[in-house]
Parts: sequence; structure tokens; C-alpha cells
Amino acid sequence: MTFSTASFAGQSATCATIAAAGKNAKYCVTKQGILAYEGSSASSFTLTSYSSSPPASDFALPAGATVMSIP
Repeated sequence: MTFSTASFAGQSATCATIAAAGKNAKYCVTKQGILAYEGSSASSFTLTSYSSSPPASDFALPAGATVMSIP
């Protein structure tokens, strides 16, 4: 395992690259604990924007959604 630093959407992140069984995967997490990057031979994810104050509408349920309580 090797460690590095990178920046995603203006946020600094610490990255870990893991090599096992001939495959590599890299994971980067910001200081706020947000997954900023995940990359492997099969897929990848990259943080492209960041806001510390997202609008409440980002968390609104879609039209027709049903809220259920779990006991």
C-alpha cells in the first residue's frame, strides 16, 4: 500500500493505492471524510463539486416517493 495526496473539486485528499492479486485500486478521502475518488480496473468515481452548505432541495424526496418507518 502506498499513500499520496491529491485535490478533487478544490478539496485536498489523502489517497491510498492498494495492489493485490495483480490488480490496483486507489481510494482518496478528504479531510472532512468525504470519498473523493475510487478507482480500480473495473470502475471509478471522482468528486467533481463540493459545497459545505448544499440546498435543502438536494435532499428532497422525488415526487411519488413513500416514506416508511422501520420499527
